[in-house]
Amino acid sequence: MSEIPAAAVALAGASGLLLGLLYFATLWWTVRRVPATRRPGMLVAGSFLFRAGVVSVGIVLASGGRPLPLLAAIAGFLLGRTMLIRRVRAPIATAGAISGGIGAGKARQGTTTLTAPVAPAGSETPAGSLAGPDSR
Repeated sequence: MSEIPAAAVALAGASGLLLGLLYFATLWWTVRRVPATRRPGMLVAGSFLFRAGVVSVGIVLASGGRPLPLLAAIAGFLLGRTMLIRRVRAPIATAGAISGGIGAGKARQGTTTLTAPVAPAGSETPAGSLAGPDSR
């Protein structure tokens, strides 16, 4: 069994890190563009195929098909994911805490849930009216 140089493992890990950063930065770009595009399904599918293809080929090339560099490349990829999640989550959590939205840490207080009024059987409220039984 041949020895795998430490430099090859480190290079595979660094390549995996770059691939992870590329993959998840592109995913973040895609998610931010979905509401403004005319064909969100095409954008999501095309972006996924591009990201998956580049990462798959990149990890195989970076590892050279050897198990230890392959594990290093995958570990680097996951490290890139963790780094971007922490980078992106901080602004979202801060904005959410200010507005009471995502990342606020607790349910928003003072909000009202709107429901359609339901007239009891036999009431004089016409069908389709928004007026409840107490608004006669």
